[in-house]
Amino acid sequence: MLLRSNATRLLLPSLLLCVLCALRELCVVSPSSIPPTHIATKIRYNLPSYPVPLSTQFRLVLVTCPSLPEARKISRSVLEKHLAACVNIHSAPVESIYHWKGKIETAREHLLLIKTTTRHLKSLEKEVLRLHSYETPEFLVLRISSGSQAYLRWLSASCKK
Repeated sequence: MLLRSNATRLLLPSLLLCVLCALRELCVVSPSSIPPTHIATKIRYNLPSYPVPLSTQFRLVLVTCPSLPEARKISRSVLEKHLAACVNIHSAPVESIYHWKGKIETAREHLLLIKTTTRHLKSLEKEVLRLHSYETPEFLVLRISSGSQAYLRWLSASCKK
């Protein structure tokens, strides 16, 4: 009985995927109904391996800093204020090449990867601008569309305190 139960557990996700793919092929979509790409997205994200909805409240913010001490200062401040759950500091500098005041400039910078929620974006940007030495620091926000439920729960809880 235990062997049959384990075999069933292993085969069920594969079987479900086959059935969903077959159903997708049989779907007839009229112009007034849902577009096929939307159907495929729903099928893909409703499988057990993708339990997080497509649209989440979580964001990844990119910030570059001219020095490691400045990167650490900004990181510690946003964490102390619970504006982020985690900040990764790329301690090896990246080479940035960019336009600035009519010239092409280069700089060695340290990249921050800041994990936060949409609720904290404005306050996070204010804090970065307050502490950053650049006149116009990089502050790019990327949507996190999916992730481990346990990690995203921790991220959410860490930003609420």
